[in-house]
Amino acid sequence: WVRDSANGLTAGSYGWDGGLGSSWANDPSRGLTGVLLTNLAWASPQPPAICDDFWAAATAFCASSSEGLGAALPLPAPAF
Repeated sequence: WVRDSANGLTAGSYGWDGGLGSSWANDPSRGLTGVLLTNLAWASPQPPAICDDFWAAATAFCASSSEGLGAALPLPAPAF
């Protein structure tokens, strides 16, 4: 990304959003690397809401964590 994104990833982040349900990103300024694997194929060029929710939760956790790198991210169970 060349600028901060709406889901919290900062400029300088890079990754891949796959249309068959995967998302990966690295945000060097936060020390964050995340991988999201789902069984939800995208219905449009925009990522499904679960992708934005995942990255927003991950970046919020990094911003509030005092544990620094290597801290585990507690995720809620998905509602299907």
